[in-house]
Amino acid sequence: MKYFGYFIAGILTLLLIGVVVFWVGAQMSLDRSYTHSKRTAELPFFDSGFKEGLLQISTDRGVFRARAAGFKGQEKQPLVVLLHGFPVTSAMWLDLIPVLAEAGFRVVAFDQRGYSPQTRPAGIDEYVVSEMVNDVFAVADAVGGERFHL
Repeated sequence: MKYFGYFIAGILTLLLIGVVVFWVGAQMSLDRSYTHSKRTAELPFFDSGFKEGLLQISTDRGVFRARAAGFKGQEKQPLVVLLHGFPVTSAMWLDLIPVLAEAGFRVVAFDQRGYSPQTRPAGIDEYVVSEMVNDVFAVADAVGGERFHL
């Protein structure tokens, strides 16, 4: 019985640590000074002649910050759309993007809703899977990808 108390205390400690780490990470990811928003607003748009590097992709669902490669003179090459997880951005794909482009793919990795400074809906109902799936299709359409690998 003595060890059961230690077990419960250990579990509660791990739970508390997990909550603290999650909360601190969430606080760090907030753009309280709008630094990311200001810098993103200065990025070139994909359809304005810029098709490589860090840029913005304008869709009917919002403006998404994105990283693109492999588009110069490659309009017929297959498209790969890379999606990030939580709590990261398209930066997680920095090492893979050039590898895919060198292999002959057009590549776009965009910051999904909530992560793109100009596409942050307020309502929680705007973060459901169907909304995010529609964002993927909108970004693919904006870069000329009728078909694409995900």
